[in-house]
Amino acid sequence: MAEPEWDQATRDLVLAYAQVDLCPICGGPAYLCQDPERQDNWIGKDPIRCHAQTARLARAKNVTEATNPHMAALIWPVELIDPTAGNGGARGR
Repeated sequence: MAEPEWDQATRDLVLAYAQVDLCPICGGPAYLCQDPERQDNWIGKDPIRCHAQTARLARAKNVTEATNPHMAALIWPVELIDPTAGNGGARGR
């Protein structure tokens, strides 16, 4: 008999998480981010750059719908290169 993919504790956790109402804007628990009593308990922080997304956007910049129909269907993979390789080799292959 095959063993179940998840144990009971994991299944319970997933079912509980599925019942949490999440905010469609920030993705956090709605009971926290939409609570008027907590409106002054939030503080904005400096942005953090995703360098992988920066590379994707730079690569996609010159691609147009005219040359690549249905651009929304394109997947833009990126690789983390190993700067110590000296030849731009990819890390973690």
